[in-house]
Amino acid sequence: MKKQIISIALAAVTVSVVLTACGRRSFDVTKTMEVKFKGSDGYGKCELENEYGWISDVQDYYSKAKSVTNEQIEQVEYALEMVVDYDIEPNEKLSNGDTVTITPKIDSMTEEYAFDLVGEPVTVTVEGLDKVEEFDPFDGVKVTFDGVAPNGTVTISSEQDDISFSADKSAGLSNGDKVTVTAEPRSGMSDYASEHGKVFSKTENEYTVDGLASYAAKLDDIPDETKDKMKSQANDSILASVATWAEGNSLKSSEFLGYFFLAPKEGFSTSKNNILYCVYKNTATVTGVKEGADSKTPVEKGEETYYTYCRFDDIMILPDGTCSVNLSGVQMPERYSYSVKSKYGKYSWGSVNFYTYTGYADLDSMFNDCVTKNIAEYTYEKTVEQ
Repeated sequence: MKKQIISIALAAVTVSVVLTACGRRSFDVTKTMEVKFKGSDGYGKCELENEYGWISDVQDYYSKAKSVTNEQIEQVEYALEMVVDYDIEPNEKLSNGDTVTITPKIDSMTEEYAFDLVGEPVTVTVEGLDKVEEFDPFDGVKVTFDGVAPNGTVTISSEQDDISFSADKSAGLSNGDKVTVTAEPRSGMSDYASEHGKVFSKTENEYTVDGLASYAAKLDDIPDETKDKMKSQANDSILASVATWAEGNSLKSSEFLGYFFLAPKEGFSTSKNNILYCVYKNTATVTGVKEGADSKTPVEKGEETYYTYCRFDDIMILPDGTCSVNLSGVQMPERYSYSVKSKYGKYSWGSVNFYTYTGYADLDSMFNDCVTKNIAEYTYEKTVEQ
């Protein structure tokens, strides 16, 4: 398509020149070219001015031919600009003293013209570029970390609208992680240097993640003060749970045995960020009759032992070192899922209806249910002696 357009523009005038026998001429396409250097030292660019000024000589040449109209001569400029181009190498990040070569590129179809276009490569030395200053683009940049580890995020704020900042890691952060922030001029360093007369002294800056709240990853992360609050809430919850016991049953003692603590394994996404079980051995005083009793069997008084827990989830360590836990979210074993049958009960209608206690008959059963079933996703610690 390009050759077709050029041929239409030059065909008529070329024939006219040949018929007039004006002789074949050569036109140097570098004759009028002016070389300018713009920008700053180290980030300069080469620009050409009046590089197509030689076309006026070609137009004068055509104007002497017979049967050439003004309209055809006007077409010459466009047509010749289509067949001649200039390659500048190198042409980025130029410094004073560098050399640049401008090579004219002439389309081979010009061999059909009634004249020649010629031009040798021109080599020039870069000069006149202004010295640039260096500055730290991170001055005034604010990098903040938000959220809860290990899912913290980074926010970068700056009043420098012509500079973009990006972090190599913007999410999934924990305290102590390293984040590298990269600065880059939106227009490119060369254009930025030309516009501002200065360049970056560095393009990267490293920041250490801090100030994030985090979920307790081990039992020792939880302050003793918080543990005491959880045990106090657990004691209240146990007292509330036995308040509905049948007549003849009462809580003799509730002994705190220690903790089961679960934290997610690295790389696992779990429903809870940590789990703490406060484990208790409860002893009940019970009054009733034993299995096999009849209406004449006297009531006896005895004791029953069972194990229970109070569970707290998602215990969080705040940036100031204090601890946050939802005490009202405490959970105990479900009444109808975990029950221990008593040796005692109440005789009624020819049989004994045995009392039950919500919990576990032994610690192994509790450990299996609370810990062993979850070890695929969680690590655990225990302070309970079994």
